[in-house]
Amino acid sequence: MGMKIKRTMGERVGHGIIIFLLTLFAFACIYPFWHVLMYSISDSREAMTGGLFLVPRRPTSLSYSMIFKTRQIYVAYSNTILRTLFGTLLSVLLTALTAFPLSLKSMRGTSVFFMMIFFTMLFNGGLISTFLVVQALGLLDTFLTPILPNVMSAYNMFILRNYFQQLPESLEESAYNDGANPFIVLFRITLPIWAPSLAAVAMFYGIANWNSDLEWLLQPRCSRPSMHRKTRRLPGKRPGL
Repeated sequence: MGMKIKRTMGERVGHGIIIFLLTLFAFACIYPFWHVLMYSISDSREAMTGGLFLVPRRPTSLSYSMIFKTRQIYVAYSNTILRTLFGTLLSVLLTALTAFPLSLKSMRGTSVFFMMIFFTMLFNGGLISTFLVVQALGLLDTFLTPILPNVMSAYNMFILRNYFQQLPESLEESAYNDGANPFIVLFRITLPIWAPSLAAVAMFYGIANWNSDLEWLLQPRCSRPSMHRKTRRLPGKRPGL
């Protein structure tokens, strides 16, 4: 049998305070989600009275039945999911393709491209200039409108660049000596080695795409049918926010 460690009174008090604070913090993180869930299955008149919703008041599923009878909820969620999947995949691919050549010491002019990309972190053109660029490219009222303006983050690119720079040069040189080209080195050697960093960057892009709502406002109302016009019928925010 293992030896039982005796704790002093001060250690017990400190241990109890830590447990209390962690429990309080966990409640503060979980309760908002629980409140929304209990609020949604409560009767509308009872919900308007306010207060804490630890349990539902006069439970009813009327709200959910009304929502799922409408077609807009499925269109809105499909737009959100498709944008998250396609936008995240495209963002990770372009970020890796940009970070890899900038991490090579043999490439000339990397400092110039580095400063050009770093400049975009300091200064932003704003919403009007973004709208004009999207309009000039002919992307208004298309599914690519909310994806392409922010398809790559300079911050995430610098994260991948720093990881790629840690790869031993001997590993790349041996691959080049065996006849590999830069694309083979990137997709078969560099990316598999730094898969955790790619997963972290993909998580950043996925959360940003899921929560983003401003880019959808770049879609103008026009006469031809579009995916965005269907989502604009909803008075509230898109699902996922």
